[in-house]
Amino acid sequence: AELGAPWPRQTGVHLLAVGGLGLAVLAIFGIAGLRHTGRVLHFPWQARAALALLVIAVAVRVVPDLAGVADPSGLHHAAAALAWSAAFAVWLHGFLPILRDPAVPSADHC
Repeated sequence: AELGAPWPRQTGVHLLAVGGLGLAVLAIFGIAGLRHTGRVLHFPWQARAALALLVIAVAVRVVPDLAGVADPSGLHHAAAALAWSAAFAVWLHGFLPILRDPAVPSADHC
């Protein structure tokens, strides 16, 4: 936007914050959640669904700005926030049982 792109500056900030930071946090949560509980890196369906919800949240938030569609009601902001929050709720649904009952590490992990 600062170089003349036809969309608001906040679009890039939201793309970076909602997309980049959100995806990075979910990826680290998934990897650390599995490895620190002694499991292999096989993500449950909830982790994949959470990542998909986060990508949907990013698209819902930035596509109207990139397409030049004005939404004075801010509904796309609310929809993006709900999808982003749902992503972390779905992740928690899948990982809470894993975090509550870590696997006992085998002798080869020592």
